[in-house]
Amino acid sequence: MTRKKFIGDFTAFILCAVRLNEVRRKFGLSSLENEVEDLDDEFFKQGLRLVIDEAEPAIIDEILSNKINFEKNRYSRLYKNIVKRTVLGIQEGLTTRILVFVLLSLANLPQKDQRKIEYELLKDPPTYGSDEPDIDGEGEPLAVARECYAAGDRCRELEDYEEAIKHFEDALVNYRNVYNEEHQDIIDTLCYIGICYEALLDYGKAIKYFEETAASDAKVNGKNNQNTAIYYNQISSCYEKLKDYQKALKYSMEALEIREKFCGTEHSDTAYVYSKIADIYYLQGDYKNALGYFEKAYKIFKKNNGDDDIAANNSCFSIGACYEEIGEYKKAISYYEEALAVYEKNSGKEHSDTAVTHFSISGCYYILKDYENALKYDLEALRIREKICEENAPELALSYNNTGTDYRSLGQFKEALKHHLKALELRKRYCRQKDFIAFSHCGVAKDYEGQGDKKNALRFFKDALLIYESLEGFESDAENTRQAVKRNEE
Repeated sequence: MTRKKFIGDFTAFILCAVRLNEVRRKFGLSSLENEVEDLDDEFFKQGLRLVIDEAEPAIIDEILSNKINFEKNRYSRLYKNIVKRTVLGIQEGLTTRILVFVLLSLANLPQKDQRKIEYELLKDPPTYGSDEPDIDGEGEPLAVARECYAAGDRCRELEDYEEAIKHFEDALVNYRNVYNEEHQDIIDTLCYIGICYEALLDYGKAIKYFEETAASDAKVNGKNNQNTAIYYNQISSCYEKLKDYQKALKYSMEALEIREKFCGTEHSDTAYVYSKIADIYYLQGDYKNALGYFEKAYKIFKKNNGDDDIAANNSCFSIGACYEEIGEYKKAISYYEEALAVYEKNSGKEHSDTAVTHFSISGCYYILKDYENALKYDLEALRIREKICEENAPELALSYNNTGTDYRSLGQFKEALKHHLKALELRKRYCRQKDFIAFSHCGVAKDYEGQGDKKNALRFFKDALLIYESLEGFESDAENTRQAVKRNEE
């Protein structure tokens, strides 16, 4: 299966999955029996038959996973993993909106392809609620609510989040006028208002609406159901952006408890929460706890989805990052190299993920004072970034800078100077962080100093000193640069 075919098949599949999930939610599992016979996808058909026969989720997971393990093609395996997750989601009774969120996250499509799918869903939107009131003669509020909701969805698709919020809030008022109690339409609307506020970086308001979503959902679908874990993860992400890591960790841990209860400890959905918790520990600087959770996620993703799985490989890279922070650089290199091989296979040799991994490997070799290998990986990272990055990309200047430092460590001062001058040029043109510019001035000065050119070394050290002295919190850098100035004035 090619990527193009995967996107086409996935688009058709998600539309089918939405329809079947609506049937199951409205009429129960037994209603799927007639629907299943019309399916062309034998894998999907087998999974749904197991659901209808009331097989345990763990048994369904095992049977379908065993079949997936025989798939060699990356996109075929990814497609079947999405089908498996759909089967389990239908069995769990996920709301259709949440099921769509989950499937889109697994597919990891480019934004333009995801929008096409959302557009297809919006053209003929399913009725996500299952208990519409009989309001003969009073249908106008419900019709208005749905018009407002559809308008909000269109604005969200266009990334006009402020306008989307206005429409969703109008929809919410009308839904609450129609229904006498909490309803799935209210839950979905609250959730989307939260998503829009999150997109606007207003994390406080996003948290408020996600908490309301979870509370409303608990009244409709029961406390601590599968949906609750998703809402808790959204709340956790917002607290993480606010750098309130304690609260972020609290909500992720609560989400984990729900996932482990419903899915077990070996399910990919549980692994995503392990990975989320690991991220929070990493941001707190607790690299040992982060490492433990990344390793759990990595083993589950790899076991369930195969060696080339994107989530498994991201966890593999993160394990390398933890070992690097702990100071175990050889172990870090081992995991980075494993991640690099998969990134090159999945994304190609000229991709940002590939460049970042080359860059990370180089940093470990540099600390180990293996400057030749450091230079080898930095040069490859630079080559990729020269090809794929805009000139104003900060990572391009960073690659020039680090490559220059590798050359200087090897005593190749002319090559070092060439790269450091390029880094300085880019930073002076595009970078707003003055300390980075000062750092690049020092890099150039050291290259001149290494060549015995004290006149030019002094000029660049003085430029760096002027910047450092104008900044707060850089007193140590300023003092070191003063010493360099004195050294070259002698």
